[in-house]
Amino acid sequence: MPYLEIDDLKTHIYPENADEISREDDEIIEKAIAAAIDEAKGYMSRYDLLKIFGDDNTEPVVTNENLKNKVKDLVVWTLVKLGNPNIKIDMARTCYEDAIKWLEKVATGKFNPGLPMPVDDEDTDYNENDSIQWNSEKKRNNHF
Repeated sequence: MPYLEIDDLKTHIYPENADEISREDDEIIEKAIAAAIDEAKGYMSRYDLLKIFGDDNTEPVVTNENLKNKVKDLVVWTLVKLGNPNIKIDMARTCYEDAIKWLEKVATGKFNPGLPMPVDDEDTDYNENDSIQWNSEKKRNNHF
């Protein structure tokens, strides 16, 4: 089962609007879904993408509805760009921007979505230590 199917988009766009935008061509919607998943993966690269999104041969192991909603927002924005007067473009754009901001927070470690991290694997380039972030408090300058 793929990460997102056309039927899953009902929560974000009415099927009749999606059909009108795509002119009832499911391939357009499937490409929008694939593009949105690829965009989200770019931000989520520090996590175990195979467990989260799956692939053609592997089912996703983890379900995170918040992430799924953000990916749906990305799909809807891709469809809205095709142009349809029945959709509020400003609202769709705001949802798209919110999804990108959330993904940026996840990418920088400011938000933890509770998703699995990949295990250290000698066969891949991933090293868990690469995702550790160090910081400190701002330097104080005391003046007397």
